[in-house]
Amino acid sequence: MPYPHIPNISVGNRIIDSEHKKMFDIIHRIQRSITANDCAAIADDFKLLEDFARACFSVEEEIARAVGFDFTLHNLAHQNLLKKYQQLGDELAARNGSWSDGEGKAYANLLNKWLMRHLEHESRPLMCVLDTYFYDFKPT
Repeated sequence: MPYPHIPNISVGNRIIDSEHKKMFDIIHRIQRSITANDCAAIADDFKLLEDFARACFSVEEEIARAVGFDFTLHNLAHQNLLKKYQQLGDELAARNGSWSDGEGKAYANLLNKWLMRHLEHESRPLMCVLDTYFYDFKPT
């Protein structure tokens, strides 16, 4: 599933939105690996997602701090999202490819669902602050 083009997932900053798009691209890659029951690729893809998410969250924190946003609660939301991804990756590894097509689709959909929820709900306070800045704002 490619990056969902839904207006309410933009947080109002080009850099952060670009990072989120890349996360959706990695999730799409994981979804293909789940569908193919390619356990080696799934492990590699989840590692890529975790590493990229950490880097993305760091960039987001830098921008949030530059605009005076208290990042404490948002950081907890990031840690929760990362924990969910890690748990799902561990569960898939433990199952070693033994899931039905329906279960595979359900696993794959969780990845998108969690990131979409984060963007639509948990990122709203940050979005309100970023809306007062130009979309191309970069911290100095």
